[in-house]
Amino acid sequence: MRVIDYEIRNQNNEHIFSGKLKGFGDTKTSHSRTIRVKKDYSEIRINDSLNGPNRGTVRIYWHFDPGILIYKRKERFFLLKNNVKVGIMQFCSENEFLTEVTETDFSKSYGNISKKTTLVNTLEKVDSQPVALQTTIAKLSSE
Repeated sequence: MRVIDYEIRNQNNEHIFSGKLKGFGDTKTSHSRTIRVKKDYSEIRINDSLNGPNRGTVRIYWHFDPGILIYKRKERFFLLKNNVKVGIMQFCSENEFLTEVTETDFSKSYGNISKKTTLVNTLEKVDSQPVALQTTIAKLSSE
C-alpha cells in the first residue's frame, strides 16, 4: 500500500484532509478518503470511496480507544466514555452496507493482549463502479 496523493487545507470553518492510497495486493484498488473537521471539533465528516475493476467485499474498520463503549439505537451508534455519551456516529451510502459492533485484539504493551470495541462497515462491490461510504461523528454536548 502506498500514498499516491494527499492535501491538507483550511476552508471556512473546517480543516480538510484528503488522501488516496493504492496497492491493496494485486487488486488495483484505490481508497480515497476526505476528512472534514469543524474548527470547534463539534463534528467530523469522513467520505470514503473505493475504486477498482474488481468485485468483492470491502470492509472499513473503525478502531476506538479501549475505554470507549458503543451501542446501537436504530441507525445511530452512540459512543460512551465512563458511562457518559460523548459522541454519535451515523453512516450513509448509496451502496448496501452492514455495520457491526465487534471486539478486536489490541496490545497496550508487548505480550499483553486485551479486547476493544471496533465498528466494521461491510460493503459489496458488485461491478467496476466505486463504492462509497459517508460517516458523520458528532460530539455530544456535556451540558
